[in-house]
Amino acid sequence: MANEARDSWSKLQILLGAIVPLALGFIGYQYNERQHAANQAQIRFERLGKFLPLLTSKEPRERELAVRTIGYLAQQGDIEPELVAILQTLEGGESSEVAKEASVALAVVEQKQQEAGVQKQAAPERLPARVYFHVSRAEDRERAKG
Repeated sequence: MANEARDSWSKLQILLGAIVPLALGFIGYQYNERQHAANQAQIRFERLGKFLPLLTSKEPRERELAVRTIGYLAQQGDIEPELVAILQTLEGGESSEVAKEASVALAVVEQKQQEAGVQKQAAPERLPARVYFHVSRAEDRERAKG
């Protein structure tokens, strides 16, 4: 009897020895993901804060350079949606050089979005959604088929 109790405790220790590291690993992974998301949000906020004074400057050359920089970020695939909206505004109501640069940057954004769209179409998301229902009572199953 004592050996059986001892065997149960040994099995429990082995089980806990496997579960605890897995749980700690999962918690660490979740924490890391949240920190990464918070850092990305902070980077986006800081970037917008740096661009807004340049994009609203009275100097057309400063606006043009800011738009060119945003165009470069668009080529890298690293542009915030808020900056795209600003580019669209600049494209329509600005001096010729700033509007031209905004048009070029928007064209790059559109091209990157199309490339991303092609990649998404290749994903399994194109498959039709399937929904399964379990009808527990046999007499209800025939009615559910119709």
